[in-house]
Amino acid sequence: LFSRLFLLLISGILMGLLCCAMHTDVGCAILLFTMVIGTALQSTWFFQGMEDMRSITLVNVASRSVSVICIFLTLYQKNALYWYCLFYAITYLIAGVFHLIVVTQKYGIQIHPPKLSGIFATLSENKTLFVSCAVSSLFSGFGTTLLTMFSTSYFVGVYAAIHKIPYIMSMF
Repeated sequence: LFSRLFLLLISGILMGLLCCAMHTDVGCAILLFTMVIGTALQSTWFFQGMEDMRSITLVNVASRSVSVICIFLTLYQKNALYWYCLFYAITYLIAGVFHLIVVTQKYGIQIHPPKLSGIFATLSENKTLFVSCAVSSLFSGFGTTLLTMFSTSYFVGVYAAIHKIPYIMSMF
């Protein structure tokens, strides 16, 4: 958890530098960065180890369903990009917070920050897994990124909302 939070800190700094250098819409970037925060907080690995897939499923289906409904309710507005960014990203933040609540309340796990050397050791041991997950995430979001460069925010929102439907259906 703390290794991911350390990587989150580095990612936040890099994102800030890129936003400044590219003169991008900082508001959207900040809203979407909450998705990264939520992903860092998620404890999917813990639930898989405990063989408690029910908790993951309930939290993810609930948070993603709310997100999809909110996105479809705001898509009729012409300038709904900020709302879309908020509803898309908040899904991950809600799921991450509820994952931590379930881990601490249901299983009685206490979370204590390790020493910095422990964080670096964990990062070193898991660099292959990290790279494979990073590349997979990069390719999964490529369609939306490419569409953003060549289309309007309305079509990006529609595409992203439609793109979520198969994920929700597979969860059910």
